[in-house]
Amino acid sequence: MSLALALNTALTGINVNQQALAVLSQNIANANTPGYSRKILQQGAEYLNGNGAGVRIQDITRRVDDYLIRSMRLQGSVAGRTSVTNTYASRTQLLLGNPGANNSLNAYTTNFFNSWLSLSQTPEDGTLKTLSVNSGVSLARQVSQLSQRLQDLRFEADQDISNAVAVINNDLKQVFALNETIAQNLSLGKPVTELQDSRDNFLGDIAQYMDIQTFRRDNGSVNVSINGVALLDDSIYQLSYTPVPSSTSLANDSDLSPLLVYRTDTSGNLTGQPIQLASGGASAAAPTARSTTST
Repeated sequence: MSLALALNTALTGINVNQQALAVLSQNIANANTPGYSRKILQQGAEYLNGNGAGVRIQDITRRVDDYLIRSMRLQGSVAGRTSVTNTYASRTQLLLGNPGANNSLNAYTTNFFNSWLSLSQTPEDGTLKTLSVNSGVSLARQVSQLSQRLQDLRFEADQDISNAVAVINNDLKQVFALNETIAQNLSLGKPVTELQDSRDNFLGDIAQYMDIQTFRRDNGSVNVSINGVALLDDSIYQLSYTPVPSSTSLANDSDLSPLLVYRTDTSGNLTGQPIQLASGGASAAAPTARSTTST
């Protein structure tokens, strides 16, 4: 019996070390994989009837820093917001033109007033009259084109908000599904590290659009909120935003849709009274937001 026990002890050591090598190989292979966290195999002594019977795998855990992850999500939100602002500011600058450039709005305005200033000094000059009228027509055409292009840019931004809402809603659904699987696997003693990595990736994606806060529960699932408004807990929530149908709607000062949060039922239908994250209203008025979003 002692020989059998010795052989069994050796076999457990071989099996555990084989699994440890597999975990190590996985870590090396994914060293440069975005969102992958290093896995650590935890082992403990095995006993049989009070006698040592080898070694066993206690758990496979992730080597992560929760504080660092939260900081990365926060900075991801800041970077996302800054990137969107910079993109649209740069495109607006292109439409307005660089100050002093011949195709800039201030150049057309300057030419218009200079031509009329010259005409005021020699009002009988027919050539100056023609130049003044032409400069006025050019300025009016430029302002009209600029107005339309700015409305198109606003319309594109409104569509981007709608697309971002769709991405966030899908990510929330994925996190909710992963929450359920992780909680179930933990209760059954199954590994969850890869599932946790996947969940962190979806949370990081959401953080690029919204400055979210997360809270880890005892069963391994996480709650997600933004400024005290729940986005994910025992239930799943969905954002709602209705984009304007065309840039003409913006030119006509149509109302912009508010950004709302709804709870969903088990069938995925929106239920209850929504919570407003950002107000809507006439497009000429800047909406007030309850939360900071990249969109």
